[in-house]
Amino acid sequence: MQSYRLNFNYLIDSPLYNLEQLPPDQKQAYSKIIDSIVCRFNNLDFQTYDKAYSVIIDGHWGVGKSTLKNLIVNKLFNYKNHPGQMAKWGEHLFFWTQNYSKTSDDNFVWVEFNPWILGTSEDIILDFFKLLNTTLKKHYGSGLDINLKQFVSSISPTLTGLSQYTGFEFNFGGLARADSANHTFERLKERLSNIPQKIIISIDDIDRMEPETILTVIKLISITGNLPNLIFVLTLDYTIIEPILKEKLGDRYAHYLEKIIQAKYIVPLLTFDDKCYIITECLTQYYGWDGDNVNKAIDQVKNIVDKYPQSNPRQIKRLAFEVIHHCDLNSNTDKMEAFLDLDSKEFIKNYLDKQIHPTPLNDLPKTDLRFRHT
Repeated sequence: MQSYRLNFNYLIDSPLYNLEQLPPDQKQAYSKIIDSIVCRFNNLDFQTYDKAYSVIIDGHWGVGKSTLKNLIVNKLFNYKNHPGQMAKWGEHLFFWTQNYSKTSDDNFVWVEFNPWILGTSEDIILDFFKLLNTTLKKHYGSGLDINLKQFVSSISPTLTGLSQYTGFEFNFGGLARADSANHTFERLKERLSNIPQKIIISIDDIDRMEPETILTVIKLISITGNLPNLIFVLTLDYTIIEPILKEKLGDRYAHYLEKIIQAKYIVPLLTFDDKCYIITECLTQYYGWDGDNVNKAIDQVKNIVDKYPQSNPRQIKRLAFEVIHHCDLNSNTDKMEAFLDLDSKEFIKNYLDKQIHPTPLNDLPKTDLRFRHT
């Protein structure tokens, strides 16, 4: 019987910051992806490849995209598995500190850009270049040395779809300040080519944005694609993004993405054993079960997991919460007895029915205490 480690509070539904907090199979799968991404970043030579580089971390809601992103940061920055250090860093990310950045070593600077908390498309564009300007000033002494508002005003019509572009190179011919915009981009390129590090710009939760904002962000990445020493890490659910881009860009959307995205990593789903691991951890942490209780519970955990079709961590944790709720409602003292008496087939059926067809709360009897997810 595997020994279960209480190394993280699985009852907290939030991204992780420490590889050791993951279930065994997920830890192994994530390690391979992280090593691949970090190796790719380390081997980028912007002396010969003088364009931006973009990577997608793709997965559905709750699958662990933000966790994978956090662990990439840890690897790049040579962080050790120190819970206090990770909690402090994670606190910054939780509050979405826009200009928060750290330097790992002589190779990278990591910054977070969060356009989903901003306003109009022009606000997004302006904040992006403000972030880039702040990063350059903070780490390299001087910024872009341009009038940001004037520059953004000159390129905003293109980025927000108000003027035409040809293929994948934007056409500034219709803009009043076209020469000024093109000249500014050349200055940006020269400034970025002289920095000693690669600036990694993380854009999280792109699928949470409004369609017009999504298009603005994608075009922003495209138009900055000729700038060196920039790496974009984009976390998103491609099944949500794809129909939006197809509607906005037509049949060429796939080719468009192919030109601006150099690599795509799909976040792996949980294995059967990992799903059992998470549910067991939740029960153990909530009820304080010891190893003997875990041994008693494991067959019932397997019965529940075997009948539940979902395989992402957030859904599995919410399933565990429902199991805990069932045990609390159906036992005065012996939670283990209530857990072992649970009819796993009927329980999962009822749980899935409540997820798909929730009963309106105002139609419930006052004595009905069943828990429902929204």
